Parts: sequence; structure tokens; C-alpha cells
Amino acid sequence: MPSTTIPLCVYLKHCFGQCTGIGFIDATSLKVCHNRRIANHKVFDGLAARGKTSVYWFFGFKLHIVVNERGQLLNVTLIFGSIYYRVPVSDLLSGLFGKIFADRGYVSTKLASRLLEEFGDNNEKPFRCTTPYSCFETNP
Repeated sequence: MPSTTIPLCVYLKHCFGQCTGIGFIDATSLKVCHNRRIANHKVFDGLAARGKTSVYWFFGFKLHIVVNERGQLLNVTLIFGSIYYRVPVSDLLSGLFGKIFADRGYVSTKLASRLLEEFGDNNEKPFRCTTPYSCFETNP
């Protein structure tokens, strides 16, 4: 795994597109083994962690991706499964501008005020769009 990390990062950076003002952020779980086999799992020992999605528990990582409306990557992060999924949002949105659409679960009052301080002017604020998605206004 460590020998493939640097080439994978270089390839992902090469695949990044340009921010066009419209972006979408979402996360998915990357399960490394079945829950019954966690005690016997050795490959990601010390790296993978138990996490919870909105539906089920898993053992592994969470992959967060931001793409533009053309499907080009804008930012990617891989975190432990046990880390709360709102934690990496500020890092993912740094350097982006325009509207970012996300699942409703990404929006909280605390996160909205933090994003307003970091990215928005006093006139702009995160607002809720149609169910089940939310919008963030971001300015670099």
C-alpha cells in the first residue's frame, strides 16, 4: 500500500478539473472487510476504523469527493471511518467558488456559520435548497 500512495496522489492531481462555480460534494464508505471479520483483519490494521453511514455500520474509510457539473474532480480526501463526515468540509472547499451542492446532512448551524466566516461575505450565507440537497455559497 505505501508504495502505491504517491503514484495514486500524482494521478489524482492530474485528473483534477477547473472550478466552474457549480460543485457537488458527497461521501461514500470504503469497506475493507465484513463486520464479522474485523478482529482477524490485518491489511489495514491501525489505519481502518469503524464508522457509520446513514444506513449501516462498516469497517474502513470514508471517501469525500467534490466534482463540478462536468464530472471533473475538484478535490478529494480519504479519512478514517470513525471521523465525523462534516469535519473535512472546510478543507475540501478551500480554493473553490460559487455554489456547492451537498446532501442535507452536511448542513448544520455550526458548519454554516464556520463556512460563512471562511468563504462568504456578510450578505451571503449557506441556505437550504430542495430536499434532500443543500447549497453553500463560497468565495475564495
